[in-house]
Amino acid sequence: MALFQDTQPQYIGPVRSLRPYYIDFVSPFDAGIAHVGGSPEALDQIRNGGKDLDQFFNGDSYCGNLPVSHHTTFTPVFKN
Repeated sequence: MALFQDTQPQYIGPVRSLRPYYIDFVSPFDAGIAHVGGSPEALDQIRNGGKDLDQFFNGDSYCGNLPVSHHTTFTPVFKN
């Protein structure tokens, strides 16, 4: 997991599945979370009040092969 505050890297990865403790970690920062799916608890939590950047809803911003390794670049995934 990586948290970016002042920098915008060109490459982000590998992007993996979301877990509830990732959301707990980033919530004080009001950060968006780039992920490829996740546990049912985490998906329910992020879809009810988080900044959800799930690959399944932003597929054009991610590349790679499921289920092992996906990556993205900063600009497309955080454009909204």
